[in-house]
Amino acid sequence: MDALRALNLLETPPSESYDRITRLASQMLGAPVAAVSLTDSHRQWFKSAIGTAGQELPRHRAPCAVVSTSGQMLVVPDMLEDERFAGSPLVRAGIRFYAGAPLLTREGLGLGAMCVLDTVPREISPPRCSLSPTSPPW
Repeated sequence: MDALRALNLLETPPSESYDRITRLASQMLGAPVAAVSLTDSHRQWFKSAIGTAGQELPRHRAPCAVVSTSGQMLVVPDMLEDERFAGSPLVRAGIRFYAGAPLLTREGLGLGAMCVLDTVPREISPPRCSLSPTSPPW
């Protein structure tokens, strides 16, 4: 919490830089909802969000809080079938799929998550890398 508060990002106005990242995540995964979510002590606050009019939701039963706390990616193919999230406000709003990646400080402290959500259950697979040992990394 101290690291998040020190960055002074909570309650700041929208930013095109964050919105570009959010739009890109939504497009890459073909998901109708995407957000940069910051985990406060009692809520998830959206620094950037598309596909939702909401700006925050309670931290309790929020998958982004799990990502922020664990520092690990989380994919939930069907939130309705996952006992951790079945009663969450997201599921009550019709969200079924969740994928989130942690937003970490250089010290490894969790600030929140970059997440994409969908109204239908789904799976995602890891990206395929076509680089060979002799090909350049670009």
